[in-house]
Amino acid sequence: MASRTCRVPIHWCAMSTPERHPNADAIVAGARSAIGTAFRPQGRGIGGLDCLGLVLRAAAQAGVEAGIGPQLLRGHTMESARDMLREVGCRELPLAAMQPGDVLLCNPAVRQVHLAVRTELGVVEACARLRRVVERPGLDGALWRSVWRLPEGGE
Repeated sequence: MASRTCRVPIHWCAMSTPERHPNADAIVAGARSAIGTAFRPQGRGIGGLDCLGLVLRAAAQAGVEAGIGPQLLRGHTMESARDMLREVGCRELPLAAMQPGDVLLCNPAVRQVHLAVRTELGVVEACARLRRVVERPGLDGALWRSVWRLPEGGE
């Protein structure tokens, strides 16, 4: 019986391992530094954070200019949230390409969206139910609808 050799093109192998954001470790560290911070709707500071506030804090601590203003995420659809992320230079990725430091997007309710920061263990998110920022192990594949890479550096 002849042996079979896998003939996978080299360029395919290179693309199968997605790159990470150059500041991924710092983005994750910035998100983790907020663990335990109180949840506050539309929170953007020391008094508490919501999910967008968490992403903005993680990006700022990593030296990444996210360019996202004080928008509210309530009232957004998935498409309007995607538009907002595109407008500030974030790049949408396939779900299978998510890496630590990427931003995950879902819609837990009608006209409401939610963001989290991917870590090597799971996600860091501002959880309204638990009333604080937490890191959850693993991923609920049914929950997250899209993955976004923050702009690099001061883009």
